[in-house]
Amino acid sequence: MAFPHPAQNHIRYLCMVLQVVLQIFLVVQVSFFILAWSAPVPLQPLGWHMQVLPDGMTVADMQQLPSLQRLLGVVIGLLPLGFLVFGVIRLRQTLNELQRGAIFAARTIGYLRTFAGAVFASVSLASLERPLRAIALNLTSDHPSFEVRLDVTSNEVLLLLVCGLFYLIAAIMHEGRRLGEENEGFI
Repeated sequence: MAFPHPAQNHIRYLCMVLQVVLQIFLVVQVSFFILAWSAPVPLQPLGWHMQVLPDGMTVADMQQLPSLQRLLGVVIGLLPLGFLVFGVIRLRQTLNELQRGAIFAARTIGYLRTFAGAVFASVSLASLERPLRAIALNLTSDHPSFEVRLDVTSNEVLLLLVCGLFYLIAAIMHEGRRLGEENEGFI
């Protein structure tokens, strides 16, 4: 009876922890998106004062938005959120494969690449969401009042670099898989 190597148990444990954290992250992200567009009033859970608003909008902005413009804001915001959800699902699938021990499997590598690409797209689209929303709301308003501004923060740049790093790691994993298959052919 073979016992798993301690490093394998450590990998399985980390994968389980990350999956729980990812699930919480996904629920919070989707909940905040729904709250931002459906409840433009301050919330006070357990005595805390909390405002959940779309980036660049105030409570007053949200309260004066007609339903059609609010729906337009939701549609514009769904694209980056959709890529993020898709990316997180692919990361969970990657973690499932790693937990099973399929570290260099083609499926694992594909999931990791897709995660990196989806999150890269999500971050890029999220940076464009605010100016696109402002343009759309100004075009559909009798009195345009939203400032069209593109902000790129160092956190967004760092996240894009991390996505690039994950894509590079997937490429290295693919090369390792290719070399392993090539070596098997020589034996």
